[in-house]
Amino acid sequence: MKLLPVVACLVFGLAGHVRGADPAKPLASVLQQLVDEHLVAGAVVLVADKDRVLEVSAAGEADMVTHQPMPENAVFWIASMSKSL
Repeated sequence: MKLLPVVACLVFGLAGHVRGADPAKPLASVLQQLVDEHLVAGAVVLVADKDRVLEVSAAGEADMVTHQPMPENAVFWIASMSKSL
């Protein structure tokens, strides 16, 4: 359960970038609004506690050329997360 606050911060951090975001709004709606506002091309968010997956949401495109929808099981290449800005 130690990871839950970090995940919550990430989810609420994303919601803070959406104009007029409602904290009670379903996560899929928040992700779709980020896509609609061209802040991200696509995203996948998984929220879990120590026992189970609480929600998985995907929105946008995995490939902007072929317009392939973002699958919930998408694999992302992440490099050097210690230098995020």
